[in-house]
Amino acid sequence: MAAPAESNSVSTKVEDEIVRLLIERAPNAVNEGILRRSLSEYGEAAVTATLEELVQSNRIVEQTDPRTAIGRPLRYYQLSSFQGIPIQENIKVGDVEVPRLLSIAGVGYFPEDFNEAVGRLAEHSAGLEKRFGELVRKEQRAYWGNIVSIFGVFVAILAFVLVGMPKITTDPSLAFWEVVKLNGAQLLPLAFILALFVLVLRWVIR
Repeated sequence: MAAPAESNSVSTKVEDEIVRLLIERAPNAVNEGILRRSLSEYGEAAVTATLEELVQSNRIVEQTDPRTAIGRPLRYYQLSSFQGIPIQENIKVGDVEVPRLLSIAGVGYFPEDFNEAVGRLAEHSAGLEKRFGELVRKEQRAYWGNIVSIFGVFVAILAFVLVGMPKITTDPSLAFWEVVKLNGAQLLPLAFILALFVLVLRWVIR
């Protein structure tokens, strides 16, 4: 008994999504391929059935591009009326607003509208490329600055180790393990400093 209710719910969702998409694209007609891709989660059969219902109820209009050269006609859909619907005249790409190509524009105006859109996109692309280059150069400067700093710290620690390293005790009167303990105690602070440097270096690199 729940199946018809669920089917009606899906049909209503598909209908709402189709109308919403056509409002966003108004006043342009949208081809069936775009509609099906945008609503692929509902399945092709549900989209086709809902489109037919909307056409029969005169809520949307169907147009067909015969495309006789390739023998595969393509259907387009648009709202029956645009009254009260705000027409989006621009598309925002990053920080740039590109003018939409609208079907209500005359054929004579279309070429320059298209040129303007492409030109604005080209300017935006050039700006992105410039900002990317500046970011790369900034990161490179920071990287080499870190390398120089790390190398300077390494040289300083190495000099400290060489100057402060005690002479190895080789008193023959001491037992082997006594010699190991004595020299280990003397070298332990230097070993700790080197280990700390390695840990800091690893953290910086990661």
